[in-house]
Amino acid sequence: MLLRLGISPSAWVLVVALILSATTVSYAQYHVNGAITGTITDPSGAVVAGVKVTVTDIATNVSQSTMTNSAGAYLFSDMSPITYTITAAKAGFRTCEGTGLVLEPSSTRTFSCALQVGQASETVSISADALQVQTDTSQLNGVINSTQIEQLPDNGRNFANFLALEPGVAGISFDSFNSMNIFATQGVSVNGLRDSDNNILIEGVSSQRTRDNSATTAAPAIDAISEINVVSTGYMPEYSRGAGAQIVVQMKSGTDRYHGSLYEYNQNTAYDSAANYALGTQGTPAGKINWNNFGGTFGGTVPGTHKKLFFFYSEDITRQPGASPNNVHVPSALAHQGNFS
Repeated sequence: MLLRLGISPSAWVLVVALILSATTVSYAQYHVNGAITGTITDPSGAVVAGVKVTVTDIATNVSQSTMTNSAGAYLFSDMSPITYTITAAKAGFRTCEGTGLVLEPSSTRTFSCALQVGQASETVSISADALQVQTDTSQLNGVINSTQIEQLPDNGRNFANFLALEPGVAGISFDSFNSMNIFATQGVSVNGLRDSDNNILIEGVSSQRTRDNSATTAAPAIDAISEINVVSTGYMPEYSRGAGAQIVVQMKSGTDRYHGSLYEYNQNTAYDSAANYALGTQGTPAGKINWNNFGGTFGGTVPGTHKKLFFFYSEDITRQPGASPNNVHVPSALAHQGNFS
């Protein structure tokens, strides 16, 4: 339609960019993004001002820089929860490089470095992927990372099942057919609070039904989820809606290389004994079942944007044909005649 109206391809890019920028603003309001901070010193331990600190998204190679202040400190705020490489460089010192710095949703990572005397062309590489104890906040949270999401078995293909990995979480149903079930988060209690006290954020947007605060408005595909952060206590006042846990679901994003996935998961009466058992309870006969969950993802860079604009698409489909047998009581012939004895 846009092409028929004479709108150029560059206008398409502008429209997409405006949509993405609006999304960025919306989830920043809930502090789904994190921060990276630290202090740069010299070999004697004295702080160094005017050091150029650069962080680079390893997936897109997009970088941003800042300078250390008079106290040798730097801060990158409102950073997307992804993996970064960070460098600190100044004339007269070797470049300090931290690799594999994983920034989790709603968290702060500290990377400090002691510069060594030498040429800036020389680089000292340090692994920054070690776990850290956050000393600047009392927030208690647990993260289910992309490796766990991809490799751990998930009966029913719903992100709610992974919440059981965190301490203090109870009430997970582990339904075999939960893939697109928006009610999978119902009954999930964190630290003894009601399920309706939880706040579920998908890409920073509160995603709960107004009629039932414990159900989600949508269940994202497992293959499209990057991380799940369960903030159980100590979170800041900017979080709203409830006194329970803040369940932050972060989706995957496009990178500077095209990538994707295709998947198909099936449960049926031929080889799934659990499905047969579920349908044969409470006196109803076990019926046939053929449950399919399939779909795919695709992401990359938008052509013609010189790797400055990225996209990610996901589609998840569930099909479960069949009937649900029920025992129903109907009036007898005598009851129709008025005899209820």
